[in-house]
Amino acid sequence: MATTVSNQLATDDESGKVVPFSQAIQSKGYQALINSTLKDPKRVNRFVTAVVSAVSANPQLQKCEARTIISAALQGEALELSPSPALGEYALVPYGSNWNAQTKDYDTYKAQFQIMTNGRVQLAMRTAQYEDLDALEIREGEYKGKDKRTGKPIIEFIEDDEEREKQPIIGYYAFFKLLNGFFKSVYFSKTKVIEHAKRYSKAFDYKVFLKVQKGERLSDWKEEKKAETPWIAQFDEMAKNLVLRQVLKKAPKSIEMRTADEVEDKNAQDANLAAVIAGQQQTSEEFFDGTDETVEPVEYTEEDFDKETGEVKPKRGRKKKEVSVAATFFDGNDGE
Repeated sequence: MATTVSNQLATDDESGKVVPFSQAIQSKGYQALINSTLKDPKRVNRFVTAVVSAVSANPQLQKCEARTIISAALQGEALELSPSPALGEYALVPYGSNWNAQTKDYDTYKAQFQIMTNGRVQLAMRTAQYEDLDALEIREGEYKGKDKRTGKPIIEFIEDDEEREKQPIIGYYAFFKLLNGFFKSVYFSKTKVIEHAKRYSKAFDYKVFLKVQKGERLSDWKEEKKAETPWIAQFDEMAKNLVLRQVLKKAPKSIEMRTADEVEDKNAQDANLAAVIAGQQQTSEEFFDGTDETVEPVEYTEEDFDKETGEVKPKRGRKKKEVSVAATFFDGNDGE
């Protein structure tokens, strides 16, 4: 359905002019497309209400071309997921192209579909093969290292919720257990997640991240704009989505989950191709999410990271891998 939608949403109106989403969604063309795609009037009303609400809550989305918002939202609707930020099932992710130094903004904005943590859980559970599945923050004192025989992370949760909330977050843990008893888990330290964001998110600024984490004042509008990006504003959710994607790599998947993965891969390929055709470099398009689906990262262990700064320690003789300048996406690669 995604390809058909993209073809039908060639322009935002007959003149090709970009119009505000609140106007575009009410146009005869979009209403006809949505009705013919979803068919059920109740479903149409629910879809329009949810998308308008999601766009209204995000200033960056309000700048996006309406056709890209509707196309992305219909991809989410096809998977029977909601764009509501409160539900965390999928996101309409804005990205800007062609930075304008005079206006201090991008000339154009577009939106893309991005599945979120709760959406991954929903789609996975539809296979009816899971007994349990989740992604969680790990607090200080809860990570006990790895099992010497299996290499699996050992987690012992603090039982007192109030006491647990007082402890700083040191990592992220995702797991699933199938009805047949098979269990799989993944743990990433916070420093490893930070290194992943630094390496694959063009929107991630480590210095701004530290300021936000410490509650320090941002120095200018550039830092304020960077602070609004998901890898900084919603770091914990991004990290949980990252480890959940990792643990589900070889897990049973519903048809919808496979479709979601294919949509994400296609979005990455399309963006990369567009960048090549336009002769653009990495600095010309900024996705407000961030990680490259196509790049294989360098393998790191806990010993590679400085616990205080989150920086990778220099290693004698280690050669740096070249990293693609392809356009980057929200949840993106799992870093493994």
